[in-house]
Amino acid sequence: NVTFNGTENGNILGGLFGSIGQGGVVKNVIIAANSKVEMRAEVSYGIDYSAGGIAGMNQGTIDHCLNYASIYVGGANPSNSAGGIIGDNGGIIRNCINYGDITASSNNNVYSNNFWAGGIAGDSSGLIENCGNIGSILVDLIKVETQCEYEAAGGIVGLGYAVQIKNCFNIGSVQMTGELYSYDSGVGALVGCNRYTVTSSYYKAGSISAFGDKDDTEYVQALSAEQMNANYLKDCLNSWVETQAVRDYNFWKVSEDNYLQLAEAWKPKADAPTDLKWNAYTPYTAVWTDSTSSKETFLQLYKNGEPIGEILNVSGKS
Repeated sequence: NVTFNGTENGNILGGLFGSIGQGGVVKNVIIAANSKVEMRAEVSYGIDYSAGGIAGMNQGTIDHCLNYASIYVGGANPSNSAGGIIGDNGGIIRNCINYGDITASSNNNVYSNNFWAGGIAGDSSGLIENCGNIGSILVDLIKVETQCEYEAAGGIVGLGYAVQIKNCFNIGSVQMTGELYSYDSGVGALVGCNRYTVTSSYYKAGSISAFGDKDDTEYVQALSAEQMNANYLKDCLNSWVETQAVRDYNFWKVSEDNYLQLAEAWKPKADAPTDLKWNAYTPYTAVWTDSTSSKETFLQLYKNGEPIGEILNVSGKS
């Protein structure tokens, strides 16, 4: 558990880690369901609060992490950002799922300002791909009486700063309570508001649209309650993974209790000739694969059955 009651100036970051810097990598971490991250300020100290299950801030890479903990950020702060995985994201979040309930709240304080809550990140200027949110998202503005710049709640990201979102889904509820006093606000099944690019992503059709500040659903899909079943959504997500000629992405599977889970990582197809050699003096075997989306050809080097090195694009080459 992480608990903080603000009495200091500066930015306060909460999570398993405070901040992940550039070049930092966090992989294969699970935050348990009996955990919580809770940050409050009763009076304003001129500080920003950012909290997530993995870290308050990210400039590196978060890969294959799960959060079951509840995240709460609130009080009289200039900015309050709560995310299931990361509070404030400027890096890469990939292959992650949030199950916890996420709340950014005024904490009944009339001088509160700027609230952002998202299933994966409270606010983000980075890249989020192949992720999902199942927890509930809430921005609570009770008693707020001051002018705010942004108030945003989103299933994947609350507030976007040119964020890119690819192959993500949201099943959880997204709500904003209280009266709005902001210049810009929004409640979206995928993104609350501001600047973002979202492709190949899915949300449950219902009372709110994909985006809180515009009706742009060209590259996203609203699924009916029947379509939102785990098997159908799994097939949608995996069809995108299969077109990516890199090993960065995990496939999705359905558990015995009918929940979506991350499965094994992408691997090149090994259904082509295996007698191709780099030269006559090495035990390395080259296996050909193809990308069904771009119709390009790639070469992957294997050693003792394991892929090594980068995948090479050899389209049009002999």
